[in-house]
Parts: sequence; structure tokens; C-alpha cells
Amino acid sequence: MTEYFLCTDLDDTLLTTDKRVSDENSKAIEYFKSEGGLFTFATGRVPQGAKLMLNYVHPNAPMVFALTVRQYMILTMKKTFMGKHT
Repeated sequence: MTEYFLCTDLDDTLLTTDKRVSDENSKAIEYFKSEGGLFTFATGRVPQGAKLMLNYVHPNAPMVFALTVRQYMILTMKKTFMGKHT
């Protein structure tokens, strides 16, 4: 597979109405990653709330959190980066 990067929102996009990832989507994400794709999510949720989603989906690329209109956080499994959008 040519390198592809897939980034999705959580609420009202990846998550079902009961705030879970469907089995179908979970399997598709795992297949995408097994073929070399990079998967993550970007969200307006606070990092502690979004970490609960790691029970359902396992990103293999940094996660992006919008903290305020102009501030963001990028989390990897090893580092945290803070930034400001100007």
C-alpha cells in the first residue's frame, strides 16, 4: 500500500451514538493499519476524556487535541507538543 494518512474526528464521526467505535469501523481501521496506513484522530475533547477511546481504537500516529480556538496539543505515546495557531 502506498502510504496513506487517515485522521478522523471522534464525536458524530467515528463514534456511534453510544460513544463507541462500531465493530465494522474497528476492523476497517485495523486492516488499514496492517496495510501500512497511518491512523489517528483529532478532537475538541480534553486529552483525559479522549484517552478513554483508546479502549476501542489504537492510533499509530500522533493524536491532535484542540484546547482552545488558538491552542492545540499533539500527543504521541512518548511526547507531548503544545502549540498556538496564529
